[in-house]
Amino acid sequence: MAVISAISRLIPSLVLVAFIGLVAMLSSERAPGDAARIVLPQWPDQNPLDWQAVDRLVARVPLTERGALVVDGRTIAALEEGSRGVALPLTPEQRMRIEFLLNKGLPDAGNGVADLFFRFLQYRAAEQALGTSASPAEHERLQARFFGHQTAHSLFQQQNAMRKGLAEQEAQRQGEPPASGGVR
Repeated sequence: MAVISAISRLIPSLVLVAFIGLVAMLSSERAPGDAARIVLPQWPDQNPLDWQAVDRLVARVPLTERGALVVDGRTIAALEEGSRGVALPLTPEQRMRIEFLLNKGLPDAGNGVADLFFRFLQYRAAEQALGTSASPAEHERLQARFFGHQTAHSLFQQQNAMRKGLAEQEAQRQGEPPASGGVR
């Protein structure tokens, strides 16, 4: 008899808990299976960024075994990947957040990557303004202006060699002497 009495006292509580659980499930904004997913609010600004692009930059940037930045053609590929979904002008808050994310993700190389990334964004805008008909030498001058001669050579050596080769092929097809390119 005591057991039945105890059970009868628990039934209203259990019904209440089940009802609250059912209401919570039906009123939830999450889709089933998204219980562990956290959705951050939209970053409030006029120039929204694809913050996952910065994550991809962190994942792809080449580093030494000690975590130092390697500056070569792979770095340009990582910068290009990281710049997709990022447009100028950046607000000061966006710059600070990018710097923070890069320094957290790349403790030994974050400052260097951030510096290259911001210069790359400006370079990319200037290159687009330069147009598709620019000569290899014009591209190299632009690269040197944004990155300095040595860093530009390390970053763009493969791209520039391909660009020169294509320009020479095009000149040969048209019967013109090949254009000499190079930064002086």
